[in-house]
Amino acid sequence: KCHMCFSLATRVLCSCPIKLNPPMVVVKYGDPISINCSTSETHFEGMGWEAIKAGKSVQETSHLNWALTNVTDWDINPSCFINLKNSTLGQCDRIPKIVVYTFPRNIDINSVTNGVMKEGETHNLTCHIQHVAPVQNLTIRWYRGDTPVHIDTFNNQDRKPQNQTSVYTFTPTKDDNRIKFRCEAHMDLGPEGPELNVSSPEYHITVHCEYAMNILLYQGKLLLPVFFFFYSLAAGQKLQLQCIVTEVAPARNVVVQWYHGNDTFEPTTTGWKCPITLISTITITLDRNHNGVEFKCKAQMDVGPRLPVEMISHPLNITVYYKPVINERKLPKVFPVFNGYPEELVCEADGQPPPEIQWSSDKGNHVPGATILVTKAGFYNCTATNEVDSVFHEIEVILKEDYLPLIAGFVAITVIAISVVFCFIYSIYYKNTKMRRYSLKNPKLSTQNGNVAHNGWDLQFPMTKLS
Repeated sequence: KCHMCFSLATRVLCSCPIKLNPPMVVVKYGDPISINCSTSETHFEGMGWEAIKAGKSVQETSHLNWALTNVTDWDINPSCFINLKNSTLGQCDRIPKIVVYTFPRNIDINSVTNGVMKEGETHNLTCHIQHVAPVQNLTIRWYRGDTPVHIDTFNNQDRKPQNQTSVYTFTPTKDDNRIKFRCEAHMDLGPEGPELNVSSPEYHITVHCEYAMNILLYQGKLLLPVFFFFYSLAAGQKLQLQCIVTEVAPARNVVVQWYHGNDTFEPTTTGWKCPITLISTITITLDRNHNGVEFKCKAQMDVGPRLPVEMISHPLNITVYYKPVINERKLPKVFPVFNGYPEELVCEADGQPPPEIQWSSDKGNHVPGATILVTKAGFYNCTATNEVDSVFHEIEVILKEDYLPLIAGFVAITVIAISVVFCFIYSIYYKNTKMRRYSLKNPKLSTQNGNVAHNGWDLQFPMTKLS
C-alpha cells in the first residue's frame, strides 16, 4: 500500500494518512491552543509532534494531541508526523495552519491642523491602529458622516504586531464645514475566527472660508422655519426651532440671540456653512407657560468700529396644549348649604384648548356648564375635559338648619314681654308719686290768696267762696 511518492530532488506527498482536528486554528495571542492528530492507518510504527514548544516523540498510538496553555510565539508551525512500515522513507507529516492575532480596543484620528482647514487646500487625516496582527488581514474604512469614502488594505506579510496607519487625503469645500469623519478597523480571519472591528471617535473638522466683509447682514434674509405642527403640540413635548441667516459673509462673524417674550436665552447649537449661511438651533421642552408666547431671533454682525449691523426675525407665536386645571380654591371639599336656601357652585378650569365643564351628582343628574344650583345634600363632581385630558373635582354638600327666624321670633317676644312689664311698673310708680287726691267738701282756703289748701299746700286754683 503506497502512501507517498518520493524523488531524490524533492519529497512529494501523494497521500499522508494523517487527520488534523482542527486543520486550521485562529488563536488570540496569550490564549490556549489544542490540536488532535490521528490516523486510520494500521501499518505504522508510531506518531509524533515536531514543535518548538511542547513537541512529542514517536509514540505507538493512533491519536496524539498537541497543546499549549498560552500562545506566546507569532511564528508557530508544529508538525504532526507518522512513521509508516514497509517503506524505505516511510515518514510523512501534516502542518496545521495557525493564525495568531491581536487587535486594539481603540483607534483614533488626527491631523496636523487639529481639524481646522482652509477651503481649497489639500489636507490629510490619519487613522492610527496600534499593535495589530496580522496586518495582511486588516481593512480600514473611512466615513464622511455615514457615507463610505475610502478603503485601505495592506500587504505586509509579517506575522508580528505592527503600528499601522491609514491616511485619507481630501480637499475640503464649504460643505465640509462641521462634517464628522471616522475610521473603522476590520480584521478578516475567515470563518474560523471571530468578527473583529473597532471605530474611532468622530473627528469634527472646521473649514475656514475667506470672503470680503462688504456683504452685510442687511442684504441677507432671516428665516424661522418650524419643524412641528403647532396645533398638535402638547406640554412635555420637545420643540426645535431654527433661525437661518442667509446671504451673509463671513457667517462666522454673526452672533444670533433668541428671545422668549422679553427674555433672552442662549441657543442650543450654532453652526455655519461658509460662506453665506448660519444656522442657530434651540430645543425647548414645552409647558403651559409657553402657550401664546412670542419667539424671535436677532442676528448681529460685528463690523469693527462701526455700529453693529443687526436684523430681527418676524415673531412666531405658538400654541401649547395642556390638560385642564380646576381652581380648587373656589371649590372646597365640603360645602354647607342651609336647608331651603339654594346655593350656587361655580367651577373654573384653565386649559388649552379651553375645557368643557360639566357637573354631575351621585343622584345621577348631569348639568352642562360651569354653574349649578344645589339644594340637597350629596356628592357633586365638576369635570373639565379637553383634547389633552379630563380631570374632575368632588365636593360634598351638607345641609344645615336655619335657626335665624326662631331666634328673631324669640327676641321679638322677649322685647314685647319686657315692654309690658316696664309699662306696668311705670304705671304703678306714676300713680303713687305723681297723682294727688282732692276733696272739695269743706275746702280750706288759703289766707294768702284765697286758694284751696290741701295738706298744708296751696293749690294754684283760684277759688271763690259761694254764698
